Amino acid sequence: NIPTDIQKAQQEALQSARGENGSLTVAISSIAYDYIDIGVICKKMLQNYPNVKLTIIDMPLSTNRFDSLCHGKADISIFTGSNNITMPDGFTVKSLIALNLALAIPKQNPLANKEKIEIEDLKNVHFVLPPVTEAPNLRKAWDDVFYKHCNSLPIVTQEVVGFRGILQFVSANLGVGFVFMRQKDVDIPDVVFKQLPVTLNRSLLAGFREGTLSPVCQNFLKLLSNNI
Repeated sequence: NIPTDIQKAQQEALQSARGENGSLTVAISSIAYDYIDIGVICKKMLQNYPNVKLTIIDMPLSTNRFDSLCHGKADISIFTGSNNITMPDGFTVKSLIALNLALAIPKQNPLANKEKIEIEDLKNVHFVLPPVTEAPNLRKAWDDVFYKHCNSLPIVTQEVVGFRGILQFVSANLGVGFVFMRQKDVDIPDVVFKQLPVTLNRSLLAGFREGTLSPVCQNFLKLLSNNI
């Protein structure tokens, strides 16, 4: 059976080199689910590579985005963050899509009828924003911009995790939120979206170990990029 065993070993080695077998664990921040349909992407991954064992780990907090990578629990981590984010030693990051900042305003709010929104218009507005524990960098960036233009911090009356949650609160006229939206996002009832003249460089990112990306990981990242 030696010739058969050699042929089988060769075939398995080729499959591994092409990323057609093996395992892959992906950690996903809860906010990232608002921007990608991970179920569809995983379905295509398993259809193309049925011998790959795929595991998804949910990260409730964005602050945990490096933990799974650094502790070897995940091969890839998907999260939102700044384009110039500092990764832990030995890891790198790939930008998947840029996130455009939009202000979500209840239709009942007078600002909904204003053609152009300035930061100064928001000084006394009640905001619905992600909690600091979930999005510390995002909140700090917004606080810095707000303080620069208004000499005060934004009034945050409601803290909600996630794009959909914020929109539900805005739709219920509980405050004004800002979300990172793609152009293909559809209209939401009772919510008006306005562009802000403020630059906050945020993207959907994929982090992974630098220089040792397995073929399975490469195949997944390619599918991820092509299906967003």
